Parts: sequence; structure tokens; C-alpha cells
Amino acid sequence: MRRAIGAALMLFSAACAVAADYPDFSYNYVQLYAFDAKDSERDIETSAPGFELSAQSRGGGFIRLSYENGDVDELRGVSASDRDYIAMQALFGGASQLNDRLSVWTGIGVAYEEVDTSVTVNNYAYSMELGLRYWLLPRVEVNGSVAGVRWDYHESDGLSDSYREGYDTDLGVELGLRVYPLKRLSIGGSASGMVDGRTERYEIDLRWNY
Repeated sequence: MRRAIGAALMLFSAACAVAADYPDFSYNYVQLYAFDAKDSERDIETSAPGFELSAQSRGGGFIRLSYENGDVDELRGVSASDRDYIAMQALFGGASQLNDRLSVWTGIGVAYEEVDTSVTVNNYAYSMELGLRYWLLPRVEVNGSVAGVRWDYHESDGLSDSYREGYDTDLGVELGLRVYPLKRLSIGGSASGMVDGRTERYEIDLRWNY
């Protein structure tokens, strides 16, 4: 009986050890996502699907590319429900696994965004970003990031040929949760926005680590 109890305890301990095995975070993945965002300053709401590809070198450096194409609606004034929204972004950075549960990454990003409402807005964004990923449970990840962002914007009105340009800066914050039903497959959700409260964005995604 003692031997049986001892064997059972050993098996239980081994199972717990396996359950508590936290793999290193992967930055090699492809991802499909959808988001909804609101911009209170421009009074527009944007929804779009997107595609993201991330590739990491053995040394820890990585590149992340994303593309979004959807619709934009004006919350007041001229309806723009059939107007287009397009955005592209590239992030060049590096990641480090600090311990078995925590990874930190940083990067520099460039982005282009075109919003076609009653005026056409072209935004060029430049960012410096810092993020972390943490294993809350063996298959549950929490993550977050902060970003200092500068926008160079160009607005044009095709009817009156008026033109306006300028720039703006702000600090962005993002918080997310990711669940891994399979080792390589995960489902995630996140909420993000600017510190000044002007914009907010909610996103869900499906990711495959390769």
C-alpha cells in the first residue's frame, strides 16, 4: 500500500511539473484579427479585418508587419458608411525572455493610414514601443505595451480643394489576454487607446505560431 501511495504521489508530482512548464514566448506567428475603433476628435468609427505576420531571428530581433482594410462611418454629418479605411504598419524590434514566465520586447514602428470620409485623411505615424508578455497560467498569457507616437497628418477636401496638415503626439496603452487551446494555436483579445482619451480600440484575433 505504501508503495502504491508513493507511486501515486510521484505521478501527481510529475503531472504538476508538466502542467507548470512554461514555454518561451514565440514571436514567429501569423495572425488574423478584427477590430472596432472610435476617434472622438474626428467623430468617426472604424471597423476592419486585418492580417499580421511576425518573424524573429535566433538572436531575438524581429519584424512585425500588418495590413488592415475596412469601412469607416462618420458619427455625425455626412454618412461615410461606404468609404474606405486602409492601414499598413511595420515594427522593427527585439525580444528577450527574462525568466520562464516573462518576456519583454521593444521596437520602432512606422505606419501609414488612409481614412476616406467627407475629407480624405492621410496619416503617417512613427512610434517607439515597449511591451511585455507574462504567463498567468500555463496556457493563459497576459500582455501589455506602451507607445510614444507621433502622427503627421494631411487632410484634403476634394470639393473645395482645401488642404490642411500638421502633427500630433501622444502616449498609447494596450492591455490584452491570450488563451492557448492548442500549443501553437491561440485566441486573443485586447483593448487599447490614447492617454488623452481621444481614441479607443477593441480587437479579437486568431494566431498560429510557426
